[in-house]
Amino acid sequence: MRSASVVHAPSYEDLFQENARLKEQLERAYHQLRELKHHVFGRRSEKLAVVDASQGVLFDFEGEAEASRNEAASISVASHTRPRRGRQPLPKDLPRERIEYEPEERRCSGCGNEKDKIGEEVTEELDYVPAQFVVREHVKIKRACRRCQDGVAIGRLPAEVQVIEGSRPGAGLLAHILVSKYQDHLPLHRQEQMFLRHGIVLSRKRMCDWIGKLVEQGLWPIVEAMKRELLQSTYVRADETEIQVQSAEKSGSLHRGYLWGALSLEGDVVFTYAPSRAGAVAEQLFGGYSGFLQTDLYAGYAKVYTPEGATRVGCWAHARRKFVEAEKTAPRECGKVLQKIAALYQIEKQARTLSFEERQALRQRQSKPLFDSLQKTLQDLQLHSLPKSPLRLAIDYTLSQWEALTRPLEHGCLELDNNAIERQIRPIAVGRHNWLFAGSERGAQWAACLFSLLATCRLHRINPFAYFADVLRRIHTTPQQRIADLTPRRWKQLRETTPAS
Repeated sequence: MRSASVVHAPSYEDLFQENARLKEQLERAYHQLRELKHHVFGRRSEKLAVVDASQGVLFDFEGEAEASRNEAASISVASHTRPRRGRQPLPKDLPRERIEYEPEERRCSGCGNEKDKIGEEVTEELDYVPAQFVVREHVKIKRACRRCQDGVAIGRLPAEVQVIEGSRPGAGLLAHILVSKYQDHLPLHRQEQMFLRHGIVLSRKRMCDWIGKLVEQGLWPIVEAMKRELLQSTYVRADETEIQVQSAEKSGSLHRGYLWGALSLEGDVVFTYAPSRAGAVAEQLFGGYSGFLQTDLYAGYAKVYTPEGATRVGCWAHARRKFVEAEKTAPRECGKVLQKIAALYQIEKQARTLSFEERQALRQRQSKPLFDSLQKTLQDLQLHSLPKSPLRLAIDYTLSQWEALTRPLEHGCLELDNNAIERQIRPIAVGRHNWLFAGSERGAQWAACLFSLLATCRLHRINPFAYFADVLRRIHTTPQQRIADLTPRRWKQLRETTPAS
């Protein structure tokens, strides 16, 4: 006869632990569902919602609700000048065509004399003239002595005439193609159709060949000079973005590459293409750099931050984003943290026009107490949050890099976040919806070169067409030791200091 098996009932402690585990899993699943719905249907803005501080909360966390309201009420908003409303004046440097209209009655009805002009009223009309192609004929005159029938001489073309040896495009046409594709996100096949409307046959293959020759024979050394100056800068901000690249091994297939972007304190932007996001790429790009390097917490940069290498600066935009994402499951706790971060950014608005020394002094007076208060709040919330909850993950993310996040207190040149380089990456993300992918890794390297020049032009408010139209004519006549004068930043400085002829 078989004995019946004994089934032990779970203890209260086992049930309690199982309930806590299931509760934590449910909270994570609920958070993921909310994030997915927000990503598909919600707004992408991370602006802090304005909450009425006079309304209390249902459960006061250790009496801190009143303190949070008081702190929120103490945040001052800096005054600003509202832009002029209504119609804006037209630029004065636009070409103007004057058409005069005389009154029908030009003689006085009383005495019969011709009326004198006493003034005028001007009505401005903004019109558009379609782009025009110009064929510029460079004629090399031949001369010889009729008497001796010898000594034939022929004129020589200046070196800047043929931007691409053996090709017909002028600097203006090439500048237009570059800006249209890499700044205005018009793929070459669309430009091909636009040129056809003017009766000009330019195939996308030919334009692609022109771009490759411009980059490899002229523009690449300029970006290399920018990269050398960037690595000598005191402060660099870095980030990376994806780019789809057509595979050379298998026709029609794509693989994921990356554009690694870096922005120097002086305002040079350099993009570098790499086929991966491995830490070896970061080590190759920033190996030997010993200044301040601001990135997110991506582990790929770990080898760069050594005692002899770069000093890491944290990004408050990434830390803040963690609390924005966790706000759905812990609105009160995250709201307190976000209010304190907002107060820090209000101080930064005041510091924007100050020198680095004045900015550092202001941060020590006003920002440091806020940092200390925020750190204590995070440490208190850490003790009362579930280990794997979104709130706890946000807190751990922030506290794990607290020294790097507070480094701007000691150095006035540093910023709280990495948004400046992210703003330069954003146009690339817009362009991906138009040109979709790079045709090859070589093409991705060309794009990185041109994105570097265009982003730097944009940062220094340089008309990119004017820059390329000038530089493409001068690049083959500029000595190698002076190639840095053709970088957008130096190009603008030289034009501002050189008197117009």
